[in-house]
Amino acid sequence: MMNINSEIWKLVKELNTQNVKFVICGSFACILQGVQKETNDLDIYLHPEMENTEKLLKAIKILELQPAVPYPVEELPRLILNSKWQPEYGAMMYRFSMPGTHTRLHILLTYPLPFYDLYLRANIMHVNGLNIAVSSKEDLIHAKSMIFPPRESDLADRAALEKLCDFKQNLFA
Repeated sequence: MMNINSEIWKLVKELNTQNVKFVICGSFACILQGVQKETNDLDIYLHPEMENTEKLLKAIKILELQPAVPYPVEELPRLILNSKWQPEYGAMMYRFSMPGTHTRLHILLTYPLPFYDLYLRANIMHVNGLNIAVSSKEDLIHAKSMIFPPRESDLADRAALEKLCDFKQNLFA
């Protein structure tokens, strides 16, 4: 069964409550896709529109998330909508921590796939009463293969996802 940090569900639930448009990526997406692992991080890629970033800020305020970078949280919408952020500052995500926990929210500022492509191929899963967009196994494999230098955990995730994809193909062959 899935090993899921209950605090992550609080993040996902509030994002859904505020109608934030996002796709779950990273380790939590791997777990939802069937990889046996644990994580304290929720990585999300947002629909890049001003109204959506304002909804995100409202959820962040309600959850009392603390930014982990020395950059004003009020500037987050500009960062999400500004494709120059990553090359100029070298940042690939804006990180938040949940007070009193080890749980973190990572807002991905760049991703190897455009939001619409990622969303169209995402699996919409009904989990704990929520409908959530989860990056497809194939897109997770692609994203994990783009990390350089590769980390041991990303290599393990990729191998596990590939095994799940092979199992699915063999099942329907």
